[in-house]
Amino acid sequence: MKIQQLLKYCKHDIEVLHKNKTSSPNNTVEIRLKRKEVICKHCGAVIRLHGLGREKRVTAGEDFYLSYYPLRYICPRCKKTITINPPFIEPRARITEECKEEIIKALKYRVSINEVAKRFKVSHTTVSKLLKSYKSNRNWESLGEELKLGIDEHSFRGYDTVVSIRELSSHTQLGFLYPDRKYNLKEFLRNLPVKDKVKEVSVDMKTSYINSVREELPNAKIVLDHFHIIHDANREISMAIETEAYISKMKLPRKIFFKNIENLKDDEKKKLIKTLREHPYLKPFYEVKELIRKVYRSRDKEEARKTLEMTILYGRKVKDVDLDKWIDRLTKYKEYILNYFDNHTTNAQLEGSNLVVKLIKRISFGFRNPTNYIQRLNVAFSNSF
Repeated sequence: MKIQQLLKYCKHDIEVLHKNKTSSPNNTVEIRLKRKEVICKHCGAVIRLHGLGREKRVTAGEDFYLSYYPLRYICPRCKKTITINPPFIEPRARITEECKEEIIKALKYRVSINEVAKRFKVSHTTVSKLLKSYKSNRNWESLGEELKLGIDEHSFRGYDTVVSIRELSSHTQLGFLYPDRKYNLKEFLRNLPVKDKVKEVSVDMKTSYINSVREELPNAKIVLDHFHIIHDANREISMAIETEAYISKMKLPRKIFFKNIENLKDDEKKKLIKTLREHPYLKPFYEVKELIRKVYRSRDKEEARKTLEMTILYGRKVKDVDLDKWIDRLTKYKEYILNYFDNHTTNAQLEGSNLVVKLIKRISFGFRNPTNYIQRLNVAFSNSF
């Protein structure tokens, strides 16, 4: 905070007496409070100046301090006393309001709380309290008229997850929810100020997310993120390989099953054909996985629909119990899978932001308190700075 700003906004309340111009880190500015008429809030009488309080030295920025004497007033009628501080300093505070904003802003730039505390020469507890009290002032009207939401999850600690919600068109993070429960997500969507403007919602294959969106945003189109569909296909292939390897008691190659068929070399193709011939249980799983990839290479929604229906029909003809469960999921989410081809909406933004999330956890050496973790993410992804 600069001296010019102090004079500009508070020139009727303070005046600058002396500025320490030395190059030492304890750069201090002495200010004096101007006397003014004060009305007693208890009896309404005009109270008079009684004296000065003890000298106070408050942090006003990085290596910048203010020094002043508070004014003490006493009411001649009810004998109540009042202490007057500068308008930008709360009573008993050792830090200015502007400096609080600077500290919150510093937390946005992927640094630890300890690093920010050292930079501003305040305690770790002070920075943590400011972080807990942070509230994002979001301009909902600036998001637009047709909104697309992305809902995804990431790990907070082990299998304990946090839900991340973002507006995809404007790249605006709307919030983080903990714990990852259906009632929590429903409450957030129910209280969303712009819920009537939401046209599409991109989610993964988690049933609680889909049901929450259907219940709270009935007019929004649900899109299953194609990354999770492919990931689910790879997981099914992996489980099939493990099952076949356990039954046949043989070590089976894995890489050739997950590599795109058009990227396989000649020797890899021969190895794949040989493995499928020797282990016919794996062939339908591999064929369904490749057909799903073909769905997402379709030119339009109608072509994708035909390919997906062919995939489901092929899977039903095999009559395998394990494969039927996979086909049941594809049948259940068929409409949501095909909705992708309307606007090609994905959760790529949320998947990419996980790198920033991991970085914040790494520089903070992990989090034990989920509230602190959520607040730190809100600051890091805020657009208000």
